[in-house]
Amino acid sequence: MSAIFDITSHSSYAETYKNNLVKRGYNCDSNDLPQMNFALIIDPETKIPVNFDLFNGNCNDISHFSRNIMRLLPNVKDPDIELVFDNGCCSQKALQTLSDENVKFTTVISEGSTLYKELVEKSYGNILLDGQLTYDRDVFSKRYDTDYLGVPVNAYVYFDYKLLIEEREALRNKTETLKEEAIKYLDDPKKLLSHYGSILKIKPHGDTTLTASDISVDEDKYYGLQKQCGFFALITNTPRDSLSVLKIYRGRNYVETMMHIIKNVLGFKTDSTHTSEDSIGKFFTAFTSLIIYSQFTIAVRKDPTLTAYSIEDMIKELNLIEVLKLKNNNFEVSVMSTLQKKLLNAVGISVDEFADEIKKNF
Repeated sequence: MSAIFDITSHSSYAETYKNNLVKRGYNCDSNDLPQMNFALIIDPETKIPVNFDLFNGNCNDISHFSRNIMRLLPNVKDPDIELVFDNGCCSQKALQTLSDENVKFTTVISEGSTLYKELVEKSYGNILLDGQLTYDRDVFSKRYDTDYLGVPVNAYVYFDYKLLIEEREALRNKTETLKEEAIKYLDDPKKLLSHYGSILKIKPHGDTTLTASDISVDEDKYYGLQKQCGFFALITNTPRDSLSVLKIYRGRNYVETMMHIIKNVLGFKTDSTHTSEDSIGKFFTAFTSLIIYSQFTIAVRKDPTLTAYSIEDMIKELNLIEVLKLKNNNFEVSVMSTLQKKLLNAVGISVDEFADEIKKNF
């Protein structure tokens, strides 16, 4: 089995002097936002979350992963377990520790790393000729024995036609946007170069004022970025075929789905608990809710008559069930719709059993 590790940030309205988990830190929305970080480990085969951690918002992913993975997953040394994580958790210390402890791992190589650029350069132009056809007709791969951050690994370079089209279009759009933004700095050439010199070039202009026509795309730099389109690279310390490595890493999609569910379905995008104890309690609730959500999803997806409904729609339908208080102070369940009955049956609960549990516990 594999164990997938991921981290996300949750912004907080808590008063930081009361809640020591809330610290100002970086996330994708802001460089200076009060937040807490949430780590989650999921077994992609059973779809069940196996552990979580809530930690300070100013602690980066690499530090937390290096210090805590052995604690969060005590059986990680089991030869049947493989740890899967993204490059945000990669450091020489982390990979060396995993290697020394004989922990199996698979991760993606950062596109900004020297190794990634070297592997793409090696594979460019020949991966279609002598690479292995992987996964489907549009994905090719090549394997290299190398080391990453000083740790011996097997590197697998993949070339995906669909990804090539998407990334080339994204690169063109980004470049055009940068050209439009750069025009704002025509009166400040130094700032212009510092912000956009990675892909744009400025025509020598002497003492004359810069104009929009003096800004153009640096073709060599653009070509270098374009060469990387369609490529991605994975590394593992467990030799195997490229198809199984790809499938294992693509299991990360599920943990990203779980993170989305926590924020956008379960309502944990922001937090306002004012003590660390309350925060831990709240996210423990989120963790157990994920387990229920996951098992509910597996159960209802076995019924082909329910495929037309999203999981969110099904949960909303169940939330419409009402518990009525009678004049004699007894409780009764409202009349259920056909869909509500079908959903209960899908998870192994009859309408009568559900009603009996309500009467016992209210």
